[in-house]
Amino acid sequence: MSNKQINEKYIEALEKSCPDMDKLWEKISERESNEPESSDISPFTAAMAECAAPKKHPLRAAACIAALFIAAIGLRGIQTNDSTQLENSSKSDYYENALDERDAGLAAEQEAEENYFENSDAEDGIPEQIESTVTAVSSWNYSTHCEYADSYEVLQFAPTDSPLATGTPYDVDEEYFVEENVLAETDYFLDCRIISAEEIDSAMRYVVEVIHFISDDISETDRTAEIISRSPYALRTGREYLLPISESEGERTVAFGNAPQIEFTADRQIVCHNGWEFARDGASIDYPQVYPDDFFFDRMNITAESSLDDLFEKWRRVTG
Repeated sequence: MSNKQINEKYIEALEKSCPDMDKLWEKISERESNEPESSDISPFTAAMAECAAPKKHPLRAAACIAALFIAAIGLRGIQTNDSTQLENSSKSDYYENALDERDAGLAAEQEAEENYFENSDAEDGIPEQIESTVTAVSSWNYSTHCEYADSYEVLQFAPTDSPLATGTPYDVDEEYFVEENVLAETDYFLDCRIISAEEIDSAMRYVVEVIHFISDDISETDRTAEIISRSPYALRTGREYLLPISESEGERTVAFGNAPQIEFTADRQIVCHNGWEFARDGASIDYPQVYPDDFFFDRMNITAESSLDDLFEKWRRVTG
């Protein structure tokens, strides 16, 4: 639902709970001139029912609701001062009717506000529209933050229950990482957060939320996507990665699997293996050993997110 539609619904709900005040006062004045000593509240409540809500600003509508209740109590006060012969039952009926009218108006206002703000940003009341697609970009507003760390374990990451290894039968000894080959196989990059992981047919199927989509040939992609990986290095749920994607017949596959993927820390630093040229100016970092023959545990670097510009520029040169 668009911002305009939500605003219209909100105003419509408020208007339904608010009478036409001008028409209402006209009815009340007419009643007072005809029957100044009457304690009968029915003409007043009938006047409220007859007065259709005008097309006014929601703040005016809310004010009408408050004014309506004040008018009802004030009118009753005038009549009480003028007449001391009212029955107790009449008093009770009056206040019950007035309170019922007030409660109905306030309930309608509250319901309208709840329906409006449940889809709104809590800070400024502007509805937050979650788009189903992500538009391609060439870069974004990078962080330049980078600190020395001697171990992967001391870095800040989103919490996860996922293991480091996938258990898929992939023999990394048969293939070495060559950056140019990986870039040549890459159709685009996805900066994404891992939502879920499932093992299928000796591979892993990940559902991801796309944060940034880096592409020169495709204008947009789905915000939620399925990614296939045949790597023994797991993409851990809740964590954010930059994945080079090769797409064929609608299936998205991670372009390589013989090393850990490029991972973002919570404070926007990059952890990746030192085979990536853009990360060679970063600092070396100890990485957990995923399996006994794993040799990437001592070949990982940490670098600034802003270094990704060099990666994207080289990818365009290789694929251009």
